[in-house]
Amino acid sequence: MSILESYEILHQIGEGGMAIVYKAAQPKLKRFVIIKKLKNYDPESIERFHREAYVSAALNQENIVATHDFIYHKGSYYLVMEYVNGMDLKTILSIFAPVPPLIAAIITREIAR
Repeated sequence: MSILESYEILHQIGEGGMAIVYKAAQPKLKRFVIIKKLKNYDPESIERFHREAYVSAALNQENIVATHDFIYHKGSYYLVMEYVNGMDLKTILSIFAPVPPLIAAIITREIAR
């Protein structure tokens, strides 16, 4: 377990082309968060990561994960986001496909919102 400012990084939960994703605890607020750590530090990647932080922080809608913080710490960039417990749509579909039409309609409605 490592510490990043007021967050305790618990474990890695994923990795994409741009960032490594960790589950972390924020003890002061007694909640879990997601921390994305930028992997590449070329100017273009840094700019894209900044842009993701600013755009996602400006959005406020129940179906969009909230952005809590943007951190530059010891030469690395981090984006702190809301932790959502549950399965992603890809996993749900891989387990339950084909889904009944009513469930498919509900999923589609939520995506459109």
